[in-house]
Amino acid sequence: MRTFRLLAWVVTLSAAWTVPAAEPAGQEKPIVSAALLADVGSVRPGDSFTLGVRLKVRPKWHTYWINPGETGQETQVAMSGPPGFKFGDVQWPLPRRIESFGAITFGYEEEVLLLIPVTVAADAPASGPAVLWAQVTWQACHDTCVEGEEKLALTLPFGAAGT
Repeated sequence: MRTFRLLAWVVTLSAAWTVPAAEPAGQEKPIVSAALLADVGSVRPGDSFTLGVRLKVRPKWHTYWINPGETGQETQVAMSGPPGFKFGDVQWPLPRRIESFGAITFGYEEEVLLLIPVTVAADAPASGPAVLWAQVTWQACHDTCVEGEEKLALTLPFGAAGT
């Protein structure tokens, strides 16, 4: 009997570990979640690197491309950082053709990574960490449309040239 109880407890505990936790009542995952990423771990004067703004979109929803088509608002990214950092234009991946509210639109479902080239001036003052900011705004649509925005920050170690 004791072996049976121990086995039942192990099975119950195992099931509890493998069943995903439900979202608390009234708290759904966000329609769009945003993150700022870099393809380097640190920067120096004279460097070039790429930042990425990753948007993860809830299933059945979509965000819009730079040319949204007949309806919708394009996603916008405004970058800022320390003196000497220059941000290039957003590099947009090819969008999907999406029929939305009876119109043809262009955008992204599930996930998109918007790339931003960055150059650091050779004479940029290298002191302390470099804090990079992205102000991202989007419109996400499914049965209805909602606007969203987020200010993202990324801190990278910043060192003198040749270090």
